[in-house]
Amino acid sequence: MPSIGSMAGSWFPPAERSTMAGIFTSGNQVGASASSVISAALCSSPWKWPSIFYLFGSLGIVWSVGWFVLSSNSPATNRFTSQNEVVFLEAQIHRKSKVESVPWRSMVSCKPLYACLCCQFAYNFSATLMQAFLPTYFRDELMVPLSVNGVYTTIPFAVQIVMKSGSSIVADWLKRKGILEQTQCAKTFQTMCAVGIAASLFSLAFLPSCERPWIAAVCLACYGISYSFGIPGFFTALMSIAPQYSGTLTSLTMTAATLANIGSPLAMFMFMLLKTRHVWQWIFVITGSLNLIAGGIFLVYGDGE
Repeated sequence: MPSIGSMAGSWFPPAERSTMAGIFTSGNQVGASASSVISAALCSSPWKWPSIFYLFGSLGIVWSVGWFVLSSNSPATNRFTSQNEVVFLEAQIHRKSKVESVPWRSMVSCKPLYACLCCQFAYNFSATLMQAFLPTYFRDELMVPLSVNGVYTTIPFAVQIVMKSGSSIVADWLKRKGILEQTQCAKTFQTMCAVGIAASLFSLAFLPSCERPWIAAVCLACYGISYSFGIPGFFTALMSIAPQYSGTLTSLTMTAATLANIGSPLAMFMFMLLKTRHVWQWIFVITGSLNLIAGGIFLVYGDGE
């Protein structure tokens, strides 16, 4: 992830970073969906489960070869980039040719960075909840049969495949047309992300029932749409506030993401261990509230330039 952040600062003008982020992060959903189907097929094949590791390990090697051949630190040092494109990108990006020492003191006092850290924590807290516990929610809370459980649980991720790229392209179009400035665009989309996720999770906590599981499907579709708005929101801001050090900034937010990935299942297990009534209502309300708080912090302190 830090390397991708660094590439964004080196290769993509500010008005294209949302589109870039939307496309590459949608690979998470495409990869997760495809790998599940492929792994299941390989497990039932004559080659059994070891073939899964051979296949994905081989794909990693092939990708690495392509990466070393095609990539470079900057457009000026890339043999596949035309001179016209190099001139255009250098004029748009204004990146220094030499990376100076990381300004840690300035980062420690940078409010927009803390706003992005809060958003990344809330973002991953909700993502981990959906990835790890959504099948359990449909099985235990809504009594959905296993035969259709998978259909429900893939809804938010299928929506994100389309909406991440779509919303990011719209955001960059708004910036290019001068309708919204970079900071205004990031705050607008991040607010829609936070409010949308909170509304979807609050609805998921109280509206669906065993007799009406389809309501959960609607809530999850709205969640997937809202979740996608975070890419042209805080994630694009993260790559824009200091392009020279976007790799370092991305690594810092990945620390916040990892803490959220740990905290979300811990919170769920704590509620289960204490035998708390209405566990799912509690966890959905807490997760939605975290996103609202992070969205409010970004609205006040966030920056896209």
